[in-house]
Amino acid sequence: MSVIRATLTSMGAGTATTDLSAELQRLFGFERFRPGQREAIEGTLSGRDVLAIMPTGSGKSLCYQLPALLGEGVTLVVSPLIALMQDQSAALRAGGHDDVEMIASIMTGEQVGVALARIAAGRARLVYVAPERFSSRRFLDAIGQANVDRLAIDEAHCLSEWGHDFRPDYLRLSDVRKRLGTPATLALTATATPRVARDIVSALELRDPVMARTGFDRPNLFLEVLHVAGEAGKPRMLLAHLKDRKRLPAVVYCGRRKTCEQVAAHLLGDGISAAPYHAGLPAHERTATLQQFLAGELEAVAATTAFGMGIDKADVRSVVHWTIPSSPEEYYQQAGRAGRDGAPAVCTLLYTAADKGLIAYFIDRAKLTEAQLRSVHALLAANADPSGVFRVSESDVPADDPRVAVAVLERAGALELFPARSGGFSGRLAEPALSRRHSAAAMVAMKRQQNLRWDRLKAIDRYAAGDGCRRAALLGYFGDTPEPRPDELCCDNHGTRARSPLQVDEREAVLLCVEETRGAVGRTRLTQILRGGRARDLLAAGHHKLESHARLAHRNEAQVLEVIDGLIADGTLVKTDGRYPVVRRAPPAADG
Repeated sequence: MSVIRATLTSMGAGTATTDLSAELQRLFGFERFRPGQREAIEGTLSGRDVLAIMPTGSGKSLCYQLPALLGEGVTLVVSPLIALMQDQSAALRAGGHDDVEMIASIMTGEQVGVALARIAAGRARLVYVAPERFSSRRFLDAIGQANVDRLAIDEAHCLSEWGHDFRPDYLRLSDVRKRLGTPATLALTATATPRVARDIVSALELRDPVMARTGFDRPNLFLEVLHVAGEAGKPRMLLAHLKDRKRLPAVVYCGRRKTCEQVAAHLLGDGISAAPYHAGLPAHERTATLQQFLAGELEAVAATTAFGMGIDKADVRSVVHWTIPSSPEEYYQQAGRAGRDGAPAVCTLLYTAADKGLIAYFIDRAKLTEAQLRSVHALLAANADPSGVFRVSESDVPADDPRVAVAVLERAGALELFPARSGGFSGRLAEPALSRRHSAAAMVAMKRQQNLRWDRLKAIDRYAAGDGCRRAALLGYFGDTPEPRPDELCCDNHGTRARSPLQVDEREAVLLCVEETRGAVGRTRLTQILRGGRARDLLAAGHHKLESHARLAHRNEAQVLEVIDGLIADGTLVKTDGRYPVVRRAPPAADG
């Protein structure tokens, strides 16, 4: 038993707390624990199972790193995020801890062999591994020779069919845990509803776990949704948002590869150093973009949704979603890339009704019929040996979402999945042909998956379209009750409705238009100019040549009039009396 473990076991909580604080300072240079960290660490060091639910940026990794460096045996960390494993193992080695190993698909066979030899020889105290690695006999043999004292499972929501990123490989972690002798297990996630939390505990068979749940609130994040009339209005809105360079560095999540390219080009054209990042780019180009962004050489990255997960860049000041994501979990996890240093940051969602319709289309398209499930099962059977064991590439499975199709069949009892390498499935069929019983059970499971997707889409749409406090809506979804916050620190939809950066830009556009027209036009004409109108009388007056022309083309008439009337209401502008009133700047207030 280690010194710290003995201290925790035999002494009072006050002494243990003092010792842990001293070790925190010695090993990591931190003066104090963040909320939830101490409970998780003490529980892990005392041999308890722990479920840690903490928001992105709250320091979940310390909850397994500190016990690994203080305790005996090996701490095995399971994570799907290769970038996270790379960053953390490199940082620990740079800090003088040479007993850290990582096993990942980016390593050469020789590098993997060296790492496995060190693990088997007991020379590794902390081992990072992707979940699919448990399909490797070499790895299982090596880890079997080591004394695994703790198992840490990052992104634990992937265990749950109710989670937003369900991964079949995670289903086998319960069996892996038993094979390792049921070590003390720490499950960590940033996005878990109460239902998902219960599912994690059940799936891993955690024993009376310590619940280190800090809540989901990120007080330094300002939440806003900017409604856009159509796709064409998004570039202008994005540029207006990032015009304040205090909102850089920024990550713009686009969803589609083509959109990443287009958005990066828009930003470059406006003088913001930016680059796209998506799986279609060469690996060396993606690596260069990531390194430049981390080093501060790029101000913005337009990326698909996987970018940034596990990346330790604390000073991201703005995260923008080009389109609505599929769920509150997905949105909050990605938005959580902002402000990890604790300084103010903005999370912005560009919202159009068309984006919601596109997600609905994909949800409906992902629905599997009984005939499709039979086709998937037949494909697996065609690749199975006489005992029913199969191994297939994910790309060969005849379904829009192969992971869901195979997971549905497993939930129905038609097959048992083994841990598989990335991009493929392996397992054993329960029967050579899909029985009527298993087919019916699979359709029930499919219906449940569809209902979950629809429920999540409705929830994120309520967040985007609702007129209530956005922070309260998000936190309520995760089962939290938020603390009251001042309007200007909360969201664009709270209390007296604090103005977002874009709303400030819209006010400036109106004021510019009033100056350019010399206070000689009324509300209606101002609205026509700002929305990019090209009526004959407007062209004859030369209003289409004004700098303010089309500045608010992304807004409808009522929205532009609302901005104008707001400036009149707060005394910035005045509207004259008479049959044809015009809008002018208010005269300066008299002194004294």
